[in-house]
Amino acid sequence: MDDMSEYKEMYAVEAAEHLQSMNEALLNLEKDPENSETINVMFRAAHTLKGMSATMGYTNIKELTHEMENLMDSVRKNEMKLDSAAIDILFEGLDTLEKMAETPENCSQFDISALIGKISLLSKRETGAEATGQVKTPDTEAADVTHDSSKPYTSQEKVEDGCTILDITVTLHESCVLKSARSTVVMRNLSELGEIIETHPSIKEIEDEKFDREFKIVVSTKEEAAKLEKSIMGISEIAKVEIKTHEGTQAKAKVEENYE
Repeated sequence: MDDMSEYKEMYAVEAAEHLQSMNEALLNLEKDPENSETINVMFRAAHTLKGMSATMGYTNIKELTHEMENLMDSVRKNEMKLDSAAIDILFEGLDTLEKMAETPENCSQFDISALIGKISLLSKRETGAEATGQVKTPDTEAADVTHDSSKPYTSQEKVEDGCTILDITVTLHESCVLKSARSTVVMRNLSELGEIIETHPSIKEIEDEKFDREFKIVVSTKEEAAKLEKSIMGISEIAKVEIKTHEGTQAKAKVEENYE
């Protein structure tokens, strides 16, 4: 089994990528605070970093990313809007996360209680006001659907555009400790070679490690299956990869059923 230093190194690389995603998302949200795609990028980066940090025992990073994730979830659900004050607080949170991530094993030395209080108060105050005074219009309902469906999957047009739909079953080694981090790398590699249509279990359950050693991903791609297999097998702690052709006619219906 790999020693802990490899996991720390992998965490550092993955955390840096998620923090970069959050930084870019916040800079874009300053200009366009209602962009559902950017809001979702911010939410997913915070959610994934939270799961990784919890697995490694980096409690302060986990708690701060959890509060930022909750705030972004309220925004995704149209329970509150991102104003300049909210964006400023999120930038303050990101700045603190970056400092803690430099030496995550020492993150408990940071006092984040005031910052967590500010973020928590902001989302509670806003969601309380919205919940009592606002009835959803068809527009906001449509926006909700958009937010939910912006999880990674392809459009029907992309499926039909000369792509093959593949069922990929990935089995991790029994000794794998950071299952969520390994599976995140698998999905990132596959998303660079095609479009992820759906996963079993769901992406959230995979990130929360609610699976044993095996998970399945349905991908639409123009690449050869062998190329996808090689991309996954290049990741450490992968025991086995099985790739089969998907029954393509059901793909779109399954996606809509799973992501609504």
